[in-house]
Amino acid sequence: MFKQSCQFQSNLITELEISNLNAFELINRVLSMDNTLFLIDENVYQIYFAGLQIDKPCYILKAEEQHKSLYQSQEIYNFLLTNNCSRNHYIVVFGGGISTDIGAWIASTFKRGTKLLLIPTTLLAMIDAALGGKTALNHNGIKNLIGSFYPADKIIICPSFLQSLPADEYYNGLVECLKTLLIIQDFDKANKLLSEKIINEDDIYLIANTKLSICANDLYDKGARRLLNLGHSFAHIIESLSDNAIPHGAAVAWGMLFAYEYSLKKKLLDIEKTNQLKDLLNKLIKASPSLYQHSIILFSNIMLDKAKTQIHHLILNDKKNNGSLKLILFDTQQIIVYQEDNIEEVEIFFINQLKSRYQLEK
Repeated sequence: MFKQSCQFQSNLITELEISNLNAFELINRVLSMDNTLFLIDENVYQIYFAGLQIDKPCYILKAEEQHKSLYQSQEIYNFLLTNNCSRNHYIVVFGGGISTDIGAWIASTFKRGTKLLLIPTTLLAMIDAALGGKTALNHNGIKNLIGSFYPADKIIICPSFLQSLPADEYYNGLVECLKTLLIIQDFDKANKLLSEKIINEDDIYLIANTKLSICANDLYDKGARRLLNLGHSFAHIIESLSDNAIPHGAAVAWGMLFAYEYSLKKKLLDIEKTNQLKDLLNKLIKASPSLYQHSIILFSNIMLDKAKTQIHHLILNDKKNNGSLKLILFDTQQIIVYQEDNIEEVEIFFINQLKSRYQLEK
C-alpha cells in the first residue's frame, strides 16, 4: 500500500474597502470597470440603476429566500454563458445578504471560479453576510443547505446605501452587530448601540473587520469561526418553520434569546452574567419595529404544530451537525461551542419555548 499526503496552501485574499463616495458615485465608478458582469438585487436596481445608461451585461436578482435556489442559479449560469463570461471577468454583485450569497455561489462554481466583487447594500450584508467567504443556496426548505467557501477578491462597503434601507432591514443588521459584540464581550458598545440604535461608519468597520479577522484564521468553519453562529442554530429552525415570514435578523435575535435560555438550562451562567445578558437580549428583541407581528407568528399554534413534526428533520440536516449538535452558547467567561449529544432534549426545549409565549418586560 502506498500513502502520500499533500498540503494545499490557501492564497485567497479579500480586499476590504470602506468607501466615502455616495451610492451613485460608487455605481458609476464600478460601471466603468472593464471585464465585468453585474448581478443586481431587483430592489437596488429600482432605486439606484433604473435611470442609468448601462452598457454592461446585467442580471436582475430575485432577492427573496424562495429564489435563493438552484433554479435561479441555472438562469444566471445561462446569462453568464450568453455574455461570454470568462474566468478573467469580475462578477459584481450589488445587494443584501441573499444576493451576495447567490452571487458568491455563482462565482465559486462557474468555470470553477471567477473573480468576485461584492458591494453589499444592507447593513446585515455589510457587517456579516458578504464577509468571510461563505456562499449559499436554500434547498428543499432547508436554509443554506448548498454552498461553498469562496472569499471575494474585493468587498466595497458604501454606507450611503443605508439611507434607503427600510427600518426592518436596518434592525436585521443591528442584530448581527450585537451578536458580534457579544462574541468579543464588548458589552459597553452593545449597550450604546442598543440605546442609540444608530450604527456609524466606525462601528461598521469594527464589526466587519472583527468578522474578517476571525474568518481569516478559520476559512472552513472548523474552529473559532463557529462562534459566529451564535443564535443561528435556533434561528434557522425559526426561519424554516415560518417559511421565512420571520426574517433572518429577527430570527437570530430570538435565536440568541433561546441560546441564552438553553445556557441557563445547562447551568453555564453565573448571576452577574445572567442579569447582564437578560437585559441586553430583551432590549434587542424589543428594538424590533415588527416585534408584535413576528411574535404572533413565532408563538402561534401553526408554528408549534410544524415544530412537532419538522424539528427533528431540520436539526439533522443542519450542516453544522454531525451526529451531535454544535450549539453556540453563553458561558460565564465567554461564548462557547457546546456539544449536545441529546438531540431530543433540544427538540423538547425548542417546543417548550414556543409554548411559553415570552412575556417581555415592558
